Amino acid sequence: SDIFAGAIAFAVISLFLIVYYSLPGFVALIALMLYVLFTLTTLKLMGATFSLAAIAGFVLSVGMAVDANILVFERFKEEIKKGKPLHNALDLGFRRALPAIIDSNACSILTSMVLAIIGSGPVRGFATTLIIGVVISLFTAVTVTRSLLFFCTDSFAGDKPQWYGLNRNWFGEHLESDANTNPLQIVNNARKWFTITLVVLAAGIVCMGMGGLKMGVDFTGGYEAVYERTSGFPSAHDITASLAKNGVRGANVKFGTGANNVQLAYVTVPGAQMTGKNETQQADFLNQAAALPAGATPKSTSNVGPVIQKETTSNAIIGVIASFALIIIYLGFRFGLALGSFTNGLRFGVAAILAGAKDIVVIFGVAAAFGLMKGWELSALFITAMLTVIG
Repeated sequence: SDIFAGAIAFAVISLFLIVYYSLPGFVALIALMLYVLFTLTTLKLMGATFSLAAIAGFVLSVGMAVDANILVFERFKEEIKKGKPLHNALDLGFRRALPAIIDSNACSILTSMVLAIIGSGPVRGFATTLIIGVVISLFTAVTVTRSLLFFCTDSFAGDKPQWYGLNRNWFGEHLESDANTNPLQIVNNARKWFTITLVVLAAGIVCMGMGGLKMGVDFTGGYEAVYERTSGFPSAHDITASLAKNGVRGANVKFGTGANNVQLAYVTVPGAQMTGKNETQQADFLNQAAALPAGATPKSTSNVGPVIQKETTSNAIIGVIASFALIIIYLGFRFGLALGSFTNGLRFGVAAILAGAKDIVVIFGVAAAFGLMKGWELSALFITAMLTVIG
């Protein structure tokens, strides 16, 4: 299912590139295919194991590879609007987009390095795949896309704007053409945007306060069993009620879909309530305590002891703090060089991190809302996703 999701994502991205950017989009698609080939070859030569987390990292890096091309194309369009010839506009577009591409990729690599150093197996696999993907995407965007575009421009596309999706208004391009004379009023309406932000944050915080943030077995320690939901399988409420009645408190139940659309139930029992039992005894105890149908057998189980649980929790906290600090320092130096002092650059770093922190709180609020409605839990991979958002 993860591979199928990745294929759908790749198809949607490809369609967007071609429809929105025309010839440059098609060239970017060729570079993207080469990027996928280069990345898979590199991972194969390294002997990397394609876990679900590694596949997620690979799919995400595909999106980041597209991001580099989009930065180039948008700068190219700006140069065209200034009256530059096509060849010169392409050259300037690549040169002037390069610093932004490097900064974006550098921040992603910094957070991925933190994950690779302190993360567990799946998290480390995700981070390693993402680092390799980011580095290769930088190469394909700057060299492959550039070479192919210049070849097309100099051989057959020439000065034909229609090949580049210019001079049209399919996607609101007039907003770009009027940007200098009639810009979108964002800063002047700061009070409105801050009010909307505060309302969204407040709603998320309320959901968190109501107990919506349900920690998975990675953070609570304990036992998790995955069952196939057959006919007559109890509801989530009935299972938690039966467990509480039999002295198993703090349990969480959520339903999901596995391979081949098999309906699954995830039952998590936190703490030391399964201590002293072997795997068979744990399954039997949970079946009886949850009043599951006779013959219900877990498709898979996992145990997280107190030592691993503490390590996972501490690593998550260290990872967030370290990622924030590294990005602030990097942006401080990076923009400090352009603005004359590290202090001036630091303002950019702090502003970026505050905006990123707001995004993180919003996502936690959404997770809390789904935790209340659907019983969603937070795992180590959720924290990995949050660190990627920060990058």
